[in-house]
Amino acid sequence: MSQQIRLSQQQLRMAVLVLALVPALVVMALVLGTTTNIRLQDDLKGLDISAQQTADQLAASADYALMSNQQDLMSAGIERVTRRPEVAAIRVFDARGQLWLHKGRMSSESLFADDELRQYRAVVVVPKATADPNDWFAGESSQTDAERLGEVQLWVSTNQIEQRERSVLVQVTLLAICVLLLTLALAWGISERVLARYALLDYDAQRQRLISQDLMRQANKHWRTEQALQLRWGKWSHDVRTPLHGVSGLLELLDTTTLDDEQQTYVRSARDAARALEISLRNNPLATTSDQLDGLSDEALSEAQRHWLKRRILLIEDDPVSTHLMTSLLQSWGVELTAVATGHEGLQALQASWDLILLDGELPDYDAVSWWQAMQALPSSACALQGPVVVITAHDDDKYLAKYQAAGLDPVLIKPVRGRQLLSVLTPLLRVH
Repeated sequence: MSQQIRLSQQQLRMAVLVLALVPALVVMALVLGTTTNIRLQDDLKGLDISAQQTADQLAASADYALMSNQQDLMSAGIERVTRRPEVAAIRVFDARGQLWLHKGRMSSESLFADDELRQYRAVVVVPKATADPNDWFAGESSQTDAERLGEVQLWVSTNQIEQRERSVLVQVTLLAICVLLLTLALAWGISERVLARYALLDYDAQRQRLISQDLMRQANKHWRTEQALQLRWGKWSHDVRTPLHGVSGLLELLDTTTLDDEQQTYVRSARDAARALEISLRNNPLATTSDQLDGLSDEALSEAQRHWLKRRILLIEDDPVSTHLMTSLLQSWGVELTAVATGHEGLQALQASWDLILLDGELPDYDAVSWWQAMQALPSSACALQGPVVVITAHDDDKYLAKYQAAGLDPVLIKPVRGRQLLSVLTPLLRVH
């Protein structure tokens, strides 16, 4: 019954969101496309007018420079024009069509290779004589071929205008996204009000949430204590802790099987030796708290273990011994476990939904942080299907723990990890269906 209600709730939410989003997206696309195109055309027309006027002004100031063959007479004006960001080059030709002057940030060869450049021309003519020879501006220019002194070419790039329009488009898009989010929030509120009329309280889900909260509080307290002690009492060797994780775990599993008295003696002696090595690496102060750090009582652990039944767990681990240990341990709790050996395979497995992802700190192709970042880069629809990601690493120094916490990976389990600790820490993290 509750599953059918949850299904109908999801369908109703999806229908409301689609009805709210589709019109908004269509309107936003039409408005942005039309507005951007109009603004771009207006800016390009303004550029044509301004550039042609500049070319005419340069031509008017180039007549005496060409007549006297002195480029310095127009260098000041050309310098002011070339400082404009949109101006690519200024070229002046004499009456024979020979290049007389070239200024700008682009060479003659690159001008013709760039399709985004626009060219503007203005003819340089001999000024007509005036009644007053001292009045240089009173003459009227004639543009007959006989009086032609040369030509001014102004090359202008449209990149600046297009970049400005793109910047405006980005700003408008951000504003439109905010409007969309507001629309989504409104649609979500409407769907919640509709669902409130027939929403039922699921007893099992409520009970599981209460248990999970209690387990989380206890596990978080013990986990924080363990992390603080590990940071205080020294560094573990990565090369020692990884095989020790496999040895201790497999001995723990072996002790749960049917053994004769002699075999049980050997297993317990081996476990004592592994525990002594662990205590030595932990620098003794942890030896007095190792039992307490297992987290919960046997009764609470049994209750927690029932929550793992039929859970879908993804294990990303490249060490064969650790993979075998985790597989044997988790499958004994009734989980549906999938194990992969590389980060790439783990990313591909995210096409399915997982209640919990156990990630090794060092993989052949990824470390934990880079894999987490690659997961976050996936489409939001894929990330939303996934449960929490828990790193199980052989590093326990400040540098690695700070890097994991900064990336948002919390909690982090440090090898060797026992079954009781896994139940204590991970059970509250299981995604509630």
